[in-house]
Amino acid sequence: AVARGARVVPVFRAGGAGAGRFSFPSSALERPDFVNEAEWSLLRRHEVPVAKTASAVVAIVTGFLAQEAPKPISPTSAAGAIGSSAAAGLHHLATNGMGRT
Repeated sequence: AVARGARVVPVFRAGGAGAGRFSFPSSALERPDFVNEAEWSLLRRHEVPVAKTASAVVAIVTGFLAQEAPKPISPTSAAGAIGSSAAAGLHHLATNGMGRT
C-alpha cells in the first residue's frame, strides 16, 4: 500500500506490521509533520485505553484527509491556470449565479 502512495497509520501497540515487522516500510513508521508527538505516542503505548489510541487514529486520518482535500480556486489563481477570460466568467457565475446577467 505504501509503495502505491497510500497513507498508513501504524498502530505500533498492535504488533506485527504496525510495529515494523514483516518487511513493513520504515517510511510508514515515521511521524508525519502535522501529527503531534502526543497523538503519535498513543499509537505505541500499551498502558493507555484502546479508546485513546482509536481517537488518535481518527485524528491522524482526519489530518491526512484534510491534506488531500481539494483547495478552493480563487478567480485570481484560476486566471493563471485557465486564462483570464475563462476565470472572469467563473467569477461572474460564482458571484451572480447561473442564469443571471
